[in-house]
Amino acid sequence: MVNNLVHLGNTIWQWLVQNIFSISALAISLLTLHRNRTTLEVKFSPRIDRTMDLSTEITDKNGNYIHAYRNVFLVSVEIINSSPNDIAYYDLYAFDPKTNNFLEFVNPKAFSFSHPGVGVIHYINKVTFNILNVPLEQYGVFKANSYTKFDLPLLLLIPMK
Repeated sequence: MVNNLVHLGNTIWQWLVQNIFSISALAISLLTLHRNRTTLEVKFSPRIDRTMDLSTEITDKNGNYIHAYRNVFLVSVEIINSSPNDIAYYDLYAFDPKTNNFLEFVNPKAFSFSHPGVGVIHYINKVTFNILNVPLEQYGVFKANSYTKFDLPLLLLIPMK
């Protein structure tokens, strides 16, 4: 019995010595895979708020009115990139899951050519407003170990009757 255990020990030792490079490569690969894992945690606001008509506005850099919108729904999105890598995104869009129709964003980029430094604000009442963090592009990068918050004002296009 002791002879069998010694023989088994020698066999295992020879196998480990012969495969040490393969075992090391596997260990390094698994460690690298664990360190470079990419995860995004995405949280949507618990409610989608319908804003008052004409309470979502495009303003210039001095806060002067440029354009207002009707039928706007406001959604906030929080993204946490806890991975050690930057993660790019493309084709940021919203759609109605019932009809699969795409929804338009309120985007100040169209006004930036004639009014540099435009922004989007949302009036909560006649005095109080929020400056919305609206992405100018439908693509971008979530930096490594970062927190990003978007406000997405969505236009609901109601057909004329």
